[in-house]
Amino acid sequence: MNQVWKGNAQGGRPITPKFAVVHAAGEKIGGVDAFEFFDKNGIGAHALFYPDGTIVRMRDTRRSIGQALNHNSTSIGAEFLVPGDHNWDSFVKAMKVPAKENNIFTDAQYEAGGAWYAMVCKEHNITPDQIISHEWVDRLEIPGKSARKEKEDPGVNFRWDKFYAAFYKHY
Repeated sequence: MNQVWKGNAQGGRPITPKFAVVHAAGEKIGGVDAFEFFDKNGIGAHALFYPDGTIVRMRDTRRSIGQALNHNSTSIGAEFLVPGDHNWDSFVKAMKVPAKENNIFTDAQYEAGGAWYAMVCKEHNITPDQIISHEWVDRLEIPGKSARKEKEDPGVNFRWDKFYAAFYKHY
C-alpha cells in the first residue's frame, strides 16, 4: 500500500469512530489537484485514493475531519478520486453513469481503498456492515424520513463488489 502523508495528521479533535464513509471527488477540480483543493477550501477526508492507487493521508483516523455532516466525531471517511479535471456538473454526470457502461474508478483504486478501509476498520473495530456510502449520511441525519439526496457519492458506478473483494483480502 503506497501511502503518502500530506495533511495535518494531528489536526481536529480526538474521535471514537463507529462507522466508515466512502466518498468520491474529482482528481482535479478546476485544474487544481484534489489534495490542494481540499486543503485550501477546508474540505476534509482522512485519505484520498488516486487513480494510480496512491493513497494520500490527510488526517490520522483517531482525529476528526469535516467529511460527514454531524457524524465527524464518530466516522472515518476517504475519497475515491474520479480521474481527470472536473467541475461540479461533470463530476455529478460521471457519478450517474452506471458501472456496466463506464467504470470510472480504477482497479488500483479499489485495491488501495479496500486495503486502507480494512486496515482502519480493524484498528477501530468497525465491521464491514458499518461501511456506508456518503449518500447514506443524509439518511442518518433525519431518522425515519426520506433522504434529502444532497449527497450522491460515490455514485451508481461505484463497484462495491470490487471494493469488498479488495477489502476482504486485507480484513
